[in-house]
Amino acid sequence: MFDFIKKLFGKKTGKHIELAPEDMAAELIRTAVDVSTNTVHDVFVQYSPHVQWLSVHIWIDGWFEGEKFHKEFIIKIGDRKEYEDCMVYLGELKNNGFF
Repeated sequence: MFDFIKKLFGKKTGKHIELAPEDMAAELIRTAVDVSTNTVHDVFVQYSPHVQWLSVHIWIDGWFEGEKFHKEFIIKIGDRKEYEDCMVYLGELKNNGFF
């Protein structure tokens, strides 16, 4: 019944991606948590393993129900340019508190 849990947390066979500290996905998520925790802004990150991309949605001055995000990044895992653009944007939010 719960074979999917064993597959999720047990030893994996087939493809397996380690998120090391230097990995772009791990660093982006850490930065998103930092911005969301220490500023008025909210950053939502979604990982889509079936297409190997990260979706980043940013609400300036915080998330409110019914409000559309202010900025979006769709980052293909391995796409250095889009990743760096997103990290620069998040860095500005983190350093300034406002954008």
